[in-house]
Amino acid sequence: MFSDRANEQGAMIAKIINGKGGPALAARVAANFRQWLSEYWNGNEAFAVAYCVQVLAEACGGCRGEWGTLSEKQQSAVVWFFSLMCLPSPETVEEEAAAFYGHVLVSGDLASLARTADILRGRA
Repeated sequence: MFSDRANEQGAMIAKIINGKGGPALAARVAANFRQWLSEYWNGNEAFAVAYCVQVLAEACGGCRGEWGTLSEKQQSAVVWFFSLMCLPSPETVEEEAAAFYGHVLVSGDLASLARTADILRGRA
């Protein structure tokens, strides 16, 4: 189950993906991300991502599961998207990662999500 914070952030990201969110909404999503880094990770994005990648990789089956089928570039994109959408705290990251992967399985696969993340990041 996603936190209320993740549900709100996810709804805003969905609007952006569907072309219904403008620059103000994108700025709000980015501000939420910066606040998350400050609030839970002392502003250290590298530490937050390292922590999230380990937990997310395990939730997605590890090196022998679907996670292991992704390139490093795809893994990076998925971790970025997870962090941006879920904004997990150190206490909720495992639960959020499991919920995130469960949602991905319902809607597609990690490789497709990585492509979406790259489009959002302007790297497609």
